[in-house]
Amino acid sequence: MPPSRDVLSLYEIADKIDSRKPMKETIDAKSLFTLIKNEALAFRRPDSSKLRELADCFRRCQELASRHPDSERLKESISQWMILFDECFFFKTLTREVKTKNGRQHVVTLKVKDGPASGGKSLDMKGMWKWHRREITLWLKGDLADGGSYRFPIESLLHTLVHEAIHAFLWLFQDQDHPKHQERVGDDGHGPVFREMLRVIGGRVGELTNSHLFQQAWTLWDSTHGGKRPDPGYPPMGPPGFGGVGGLPGGFPPGGFPLGGFPPRGFPPGGFPPGGFPPGNYPFH
Repeated sequence: MPPSRDVLSLYEIADKIDSRKPMKETIDAKSLFTLIKNEALAFRRPDSSKLRELADCFRRCQELASRHPDSERLKESISQWMILFDECFFFKTLTREVKTKNGRQHVVTLKVKDGPASGGKSLDMKGMWKWHRREITLWLKGDLADGGSYRFPIESLLHTLVHEAIHAFLWLFQDQDHPKHQERVGDDGHGPVFREMLRVIGGRVGELTNSHLFQQAWTLWDSTHGGKRPDPGYPPMGPPGFGGVGGLPGGFPPGGFPLGGFPPRGFPPGGFPPGGFPPGNYPFH
C-alpha cells in the first residue's frame, strides 16, 4: 500500500529540512498524532515483521546491557532500535537520509554516550533533543551526589529515546502557527498532545516488547513530571531501585539489591525532601 498524501508531505518536509527554502506546509500536532494512529505500521499492520524485529532488538539491548554494558555493540543495538522504532511509528522520517550541507545524513542524529550528562545538567539526565542540531543524545549513566555514577536501566533509556523522538517528530513537522499550537504543544513541549502521544506510543511499545519495566517508565514520568518540570522532592528519577510515587515500581533489578548496596553508593541524589524521610518511612512499603 503506497504512502498517503499526508505521509508523502512529511517526506517532502524532511527532504528540504536543510534547504534555504524549506517547506512552509506543515501539519498541526493533533493531526500528526491522528496520522500516526491511523497509518503507522505499529497500529495499521499488527502482523508486520518489522514489529517482531523491534521486539527482538529490544531484547538484544536488554541482553547486552546486562552482560556487556560497556560494549560498542550496545550502542549499535540502541541505534538500530531507533531506526526500527522510527519505521514502525514515524514512517521512517527521523532516520530518513537527506542531503545536507555536510553530505547525506539522517534527518535526526542519535548519539549514545558512555558517561553521565555534564555541564550542569540534572544528575539523572537520560536524554535530550537538541533541536538546533537535530540531534538526540542519550547518556548511559547518571551522576550520584557523592561524585560516583550508576547505570540507567536499559528499559528506562529506551523509553527516554521514545520520549525524545516524539519531541523531534513534533518539532520537525508540526504547524507552529496553528491557533491552538500553544494550547496543544506548549508547556515546554510537554503539552497535552505530547503526553497523549507518549502514553499511546509508549503503551504500544510496551505491548510489543512485553516489558513491564518499559510500561512503568510512562507511569513514573507522568506521575513525577506530569508533563512539567521535575518535582524537586524525593524521589527523583535516580538510581535503580528508586523512583515512583508511593513505592518502588518493579522493585529492584533481577538479583536483589542494586550493585553497591542499598541505597546505591549512598542516599538518592538530592537527598530526601524537607522534613526527613518520605511518608510511609524508608524504604517504601
